[in-house]
Amino acid sequence: VLPEMPKLMEVTRSEEQKLLLVTHVFKLLAEDAAERGGQATISKLDVRALCQSLRKTVETTTMLATMKYCADAFLALSRASHEARTAFLQLAHSLHDCCKALLYSEPFGDGQSIEEARATMSRAVVLSNRGFDIFLGEQDLVRRM
Repeated sequence: VLPEMPKLMEVTRSEEQKLLLVTHVFKLLAEDAAERGGQATISKLDVRALCQSLRKTVETTTMLATMKYCADAFLALSRASHEARTAFLQLAHSLHDCCKALLYSEPFGDGQSIEEARATMSRAVVLSNRGFDIFLGEQDLVRRM
């Protein structure tokens, strides 16, 4: 079932409640695959497609629970896959850049809406709550938050 998760996420992307359920299942399957099979099981999967689907969902959803499940699935895959670790770090770097742009720009200038700012900050909170330093050690950025 895990290899089919990107397709399921794409089909349910427009319906937040269904996407929430699918991402929860994705998280559970990824954790099980990482714990039981480890690298041997994860290496048989198309990790790139799984990570692209997770990233797209994190970057487009507004539901915190959906973001949380995607982050947990990313972390589970990262335990057994270097490619997943790299993709998760790229997501964190992208989020870091978004937060930096948000905090150093004029408030809601450049056509930025309150909703976009809220979504960016929500993503930062979700990854931070998962133990990931999205500020990448930049103390000035942390102080500006």
